[in-house]
Amino acid sequence: VGSFTIENELVQKVPLDADVNNFSAPLNWTKSSSYYESSKWEVSSTGAAAGIGQVRVQLRTNDWSEPTATVLGKNTKGTINKWTADDSWGCSGFTLHDLRMGVKDKDTLFEELEGESTFTTWAVRLLGFLVLWCAFSLCAAPLEVVADCIPFVGPYLGDAIEAIACVVCCCPACACCLGVAGLVWVAMRPMIGIPLMLIFICTMGGMIALKCYSKRKKEEEKKEEEKKEKPLEDVVVMGIPVEKE
Repeated sequence: VGSFTIENELVQKVPLDADVNNFSAPLNWTKSSSYYESSKWEVSSTGAAAGIGQVRVQLRTNDWSEPTATVLGKNTKGTINKWTADDSWGCSGFTLHDLRMGVKDKDTLFEELEGESTFTTWAVRLLGFLVLWCAFSLCAAPLEVVADCIPFVGPYLGDAIEAIACVVCCCPACACCLGVAGLVWVAMRPMIGIPLMLIFICTMGGMIALKCYSKRKKEEEKKEEEKKEKPLEDVVVMGIPVEKE
């Protein structure tokens, strides 16, 4: 690239977006549109084996009408290698090594790199949230199976439980996702990490409190039912004897 030499890793980033049209087809080959075809190795031209062995090749190259490129890296005696940033707390081994077709200034190049990095980051975050949501939803799968075993209305109950579980599980999945993100950011960017951790703690704490309250309420209801069903022999009836006149 100009007076600089690039490594194979950057060479592979050169797009092959133009067809090779100035290539003369060899013997037994014919040019069809942007392809070169040959029937030299065809098994048979008729019957069930017709077409087997036909070959088609497409030749591609980079667009020589726009041969300029912008390279990012460390210049080592005319060779562009990877530039590695100094290690810092929580980050190590960060490198810059890229090739883009066309002439790009420094600001434009780094804006494109930042945009691509941001897109990848949010895509991974969204994927992680969806995986957590799916995992929590699958915890209710046994309930769906039990409901499906009920005659007549089982499948409908199973579908209803599946839908309800999917909605309910969104909350803990979101809390766990924020908790993981907050744990990563709490030391590096406290203004973001601490609020995320607080949301996670409050959400999970609320769910635990709700579980404990529900359990205690069930125990109280069970005790009330036991009192109502207490046998009569345990009850002492006090009375006054009546004398016969």
